[in-house]
Amino acid sequence: MFDLLRRGILDGLRIDHIDGLCDPREYLERLRASNTTPFYLVVEKILAQYESLRAEWPCDGTTGYEFAAQVMQMLVDPAAEARVTESFQDFTGEDAIFSDVVHAAKSRIMQNEMASELLSLARAAARIARQNPASADFTENLLRRTLKQIVAYFPVYRTYVDRRESTELDKRYIHWAVAQATKSNPELDESAFQFWERLLDGELANHSGYDRRTVIRLAIKVQQFSGPVMAKGYALFRFNRLAALNEVGQSPEQFGSSVAAFHRENVHRIENWPRTMLATSTHDTKHGEDSRARLAALSLVPDEWANMVAGWRRILRARRGDLAGTAPPSRNDEYLFFQNLIATWPIELTGSHALSLAIPDSYKERLLNATVKSMREARINTNWVSPNTAYENAVREFVLDVLNRERSEVFFESFLPFQERIASMGVHNSLVQTVLKFTSPGIPDLYQGCELWDLSLMDPDNRRTVDYEIRRTLLKHVTSGPRHGKREWIRAMRQNWQDGTIKMALTNVLLRFRAANRELFDAGAYVLLNASGEWREKVCAFTRKHEGRALTIIVSTDARLSAEAFRETKLECSCEPCVTEWSDLFSGREVRVEQGVFHLHEIFQDLPVAALVLGIEALQPL
Repeated sequence: MFDLLRRGILDGLRIDHIDGLCDPREYLERLRASNTTPFYLVVEKILAQYESLRAEWPCDGTTGYEFAAQVMQMLVDPAAEARVTESFQDFTGEDAIFSDVVHAAKSRIMQNEMASELLSLARAAARIARQNPASADFTENLLRRTLKQIVAYFPVYRTYVDRRESTELDKRYIHWAVAQATKSNPELDESAFQFWERLLDGELANHSGYDRRTVIRLAIKVQQFSGPVMAKGYALFRFNRLAALNEVGQSPEQFGSSVAAFHRENVHRIENWPRTMLATSTHDTKHGEDSRARLAALSLVPDEWANMVAGWRRILRARRGDLAGTAPPSRNDEYLFFQNLIATWPIELTGSHALSLAIPDSYKERLLNATVKSMREARINTNWVSPNTAYENAVREFVLDVLNRERSEVFFESFLPFQERIASMGVHNSLVQTVLKFTSPGIPDLYQGCELWDLSLMDPDNRRTVDYEIRRTLLKHVTSGPRHGKREWIRAMRQNWQDGTIKMALTNVLLRFRAANRELFDAGAYVLLNASGEWREKVCAFTRKHEGRALTIIVSTDARLSAEAFRETKLECSCEPCVTEWSDLFSGREVRVEQGVFHLHEIFQDLPVAALVLGIEALQPL
């Protein structure tokens, strides 16, 4: 690996599953020290909503899960939370809150798949306890039960107690988990919880009678245990309220966020981790970036979605003679299936004209595989260790029955018009997501094949062979575009969005722009812009500025709103003195500023996104 770095074959390293290491910080320090050539270094660290990457780690940042969460949360409408929750609960009959679902899932993991690891930790703790009379009475069984509860309540993947002094942040996380576990289990000896707290935060190592090395070693082993428990038990396939939020690094209980929150994250990133990676799809995402963009659009039509999904259930169950809804799949599995169908429905089958078209066998197989895998990951009706083949086969039969054109004609008459509408709004969200990724503070990552639409499901679906030939063909079309009349050309691509050329065009122009203006992104300031008017909270805008040059990004975060809806919404100009003429990188048209403001109904005439340049010659051709 170091030889490849020295020879310039590798430019950087991505450290997978950093939390599985005994001491991540020491590993990164040794990695840096072992190679004299500077290199880019990012870590796959899954951060909780309230957690930040450790500042003392010698790396450039994370692999970007948090950015994917950040932009997706902004595209989900918080105002729809109550209605979407009601729809989920009415459909499934489940009303548990996400934190309780996670606690139950983590407890089940420790009871089954990771029971031997838990037992091993309890035995080690019992040996330590016997070193001091104050804890000698703690039995192995008591220590196992109390540790299980602490880990089940742990708010982050792990802490980082090591040979050095433990941090206040680690102590806070540990204390919170212990407090929750103690409160929820009054039948267990409180002093056993306190013993674990002192052991996990390293304090026990300083008490007489305890062997310091043994205590620290066990604390580290528990940290390596809590991470996979969280990963396996995070309930991403148990809590299916809105699958757009069920991603690694997401917080499914948080339903949408504001533009202001998006700006806060960007400011934090540029101040602390300016070279961190920005991702929207990875090999681990449960839905491809454009699948999630469609799912986010469901929050924009919550009443219609609730009526549709309830109607589909009645149609399909009645046809099968199962009005009571007792046959597989479970209601929770069925609710996720309908979301997956909306998210991944093939573009060539989108629209009412597709009623007579055959559904490819390859698509059926993809959907079947993802359905079975999600059920096993949920570990409710089946699992990986002992699959419930009867249940799985019944669900397979259900999926194939739904995808049978002749038998499901009434279903598709209802499904296709709604799906077409969601797909169109999904395109809006996808373009917003694309533009923000390539212009926000950080280093954008383009996952394989995502120059075009990525309507994939979880692996192995998101690791299929990429058709590079069609991408080369479309790229030639994009890069040979007209020097003049770009506005009509870009409009045509937006209207005929099915082949994904519009996404590739925006990706191409922004990557070329970044390459030609590195200083603007490496050293430029980030200035958020304020909108005024009725829809001001549906506009995300900022300017990247550096030495007289500027790029202003303006996007509409609500796919329901047309350009005309923004007639009374204005956006402040960020430059002093305010320059009146800007150029849009995408359409090539001139954009004027009047009385210090942009008029958004004009900005959004062609696209829901704009990239306005000042002091930089616009790229020609696109």
